Amino acid sequence: MDHPFLAQIEYIYSTDDNIYLIMKHYAGGDLSSLLNMSKSLKEDQIKFYSAQIALALTHLHSKHQIYRDIRPENILIDDQGYIGLGDYGIPVLSEEGQNDVISFFISPEYTPPEVVKGLPHNKIVDWWSFGILLYELRFGITPFYSKNLNHIYQNICLKNLTFPFSNEFKVSISDNLKDLITKVSLISY
Repeated sequence: MDHPFLAQIEYIYSTDDNIYLIMKHYAGGDLSSLLNMSKSLKEDQIKFYSAQIALALTHLHSKHQIYRDIRPENILIDDQGYIGLGDYGIPVLSEEGQNDVISFFISPEYTPPEVVKGLPHNKIVDWWSFGILLYELRFGITPFYSKNLNHIYQNICLKNLTFPFSNEFKVSISDNLKDLITKVSLISY
């Protein structure tokens, strides 16, 4: 886990019942708090954070780790504005190129279609969730959002990714960002 964009663990200690991981303090909060304050991020901010997230994921994948819980709450921001991907509660090991994991995510809105369907999967699911995160950072809402959990899963499996009209959200999106989101969201299929 030694990477500049992964949340740093400073100390580890245990009791008879628990293991405690003491992490570096991230004074900037998390990406969710930043998103809640501004409703959406500017594309320059998205580029800055997404590059760091992509590097963190690439590092984890090089170690055969599937992160499986990309969401704004798990992306911590330090006092310099850099991220630390945190919450290692559900990563799993996977051999390179193998679809050998069958699991379920904690965050419904970021769950890829193959996971919803209970199919074997690999690190590609992190890239699909990364695309959903980019969409949310720009529009302030995930593309398959619903108040009903079952509808979220139906939307993920049955609906195509679409982008709102800029006047609907009062936010525009560049062709480059739209292309990136579309491409990473198609990776899993």
